[in-house]
Amino acid sequence: MLIGRTFAKAHGLAGLRAGCLIGNAARLESIREAVPPYSLSVFAVAGWRAALKDLEYLAWYRTQVEESRGLLYAACDRLNLPYWKSAGNFVLINVSAVGDPAEIVDALASRDILVRNRSNDPGCAGCIRITAGLVRHTEIVIEALEGLCVVP
Repeated sequence: MLIGRTFAKAHGLAGLRAGCLIGNAARLESIREAVPPYSLSVFAVAGWRAALKDLEYLAWYRTQVEESRGLLYAACDRLNLPYWKSAGNFVLINVSAVGDPAEIVDALASRDILVRNRSNDPGCAGCIRITAGLVRHTEIVIEALEGLCVVP
């Protein structure tokens, strides 16, 4: 078994593309051959080390994500949009009842809100993926989504 862990959103390191792979040394050996010897810059390593020590920020961000997910679930319930509960920092929402997912993604993008169209992924017809991050950002997404949907 191998476990991969990114340090993107929760640790505030998305731009650094930092992560790790944990597993049995023998299993990791073949992967090591494919990894460049200096795959992380000194800046990424410094950011990674600082982020791992900042447990207060991590706890605060996790709380933001949990609250944001709850806000998204409540909005989907109000708008009668099917969704899948998540343990991650995103919610998959089926928007096909209110419009074409690509058009909804474009309409949100015109408001500087970036969400992912997942409608072409297996099992995700009609779906978009919305990140549940900072509560204030989630409130902005919900307000825009409500403007695109007609509540029955």
